[in-house]
Amino acid sequence: MSAFTQICLVSLLPLLAITAAAKDLTSYTIPNWISLTMAAAFYGRLAGPSEAPAPAAATARLEFRVADRADGAVLVLDTRDGHAIETATGENGFLRGILRSFARERRMAGLGPDGAFRLTSWADGRLTLDDLSTGHRIELEAFGSDNLAVFAKLLTGEGSHS
Repeated sequence: MSAFTQICLVSLLPLLAITAAAKDLTSYTIPNWISLTMAAAFYGRLAGPSEAPAPAAATARLEFRVADRADGAVLVLDTRDGHAIETATGENGFLRGILRSFARERRMAGLGPDGAFRLTSWADGRLTLDDLSTGHRIELEAFGSDNLAVFAKLLTGEGSHS
């Protein structure tokens, strides 16, 4: 049995159930429903599945790891040479919160805290943060432009250092 035939039969089942349950439907209504169902199934078959948009190209990437300081600050360290890119203190709650949520996921997975993260800026304007240890990804634009800017500064080297 072809996929088109299967779609048509499945589409007709609810109509047949309604017809059996409601005896007051006129014979004029049923052919209209059948025609509409057949037309929708035929259109779906001709149109085929929609294609996903092509993925955007990465425009900038930064791989880093984090370390906790004794005073509660979080250091963001470049994986290439270990220099501090950012020192996130109490006033930088969003950055600290996101990084601590990744640390929690790592602990739950039985992983150590030393794995790297990848911050990626995409040509379509998105900014993503990937935990390379767990494979988890966060789309940072979902948190608004102010919070997005916190991470965008890491890519431009405008972070605060203490």
